[in-house]
Amino acid sequence: MALVVDGNIAAMARGRERTVRPGTVWIGDDGLVEKVTGKGQKAPAGFDAAPRVDVGDAVVYPGLIDLHVRRPSPAPSCSATRARSCASDGCSRRRSAPQPFQSFSS
Repeated sequence: MALVVDGNIAAMARGRERTVRPGTVWIGDDGLVEKVTGKGQKAPAGFDAAPRVDVGDAVVYPGLIDLHVRRPSPAPSCSATRARSCASDGCSRRRSAPQPFQSFSS
């Protein structure tokens, strides 16, 4: 299914990595980016019935699927199923308890 995404479009061309401008990303029925246009420019053919999503001031990165980041958590030294045997054999790989998430905002 085709999709039209309006927002601030990040340039993906070499040498223009820091360029972000209002525009539209046109995604074809095959899921590939068909075209990227500036705000208000003419739509490519075949997008009349495509749903349109306006992301407001958010930045759209054409061609990238998932930019989320997971907060790493320390791996436990012993799994729940091995806890008894680990404690009995003196497992030396114990780790401290996870620290609370630290916010970088003031």
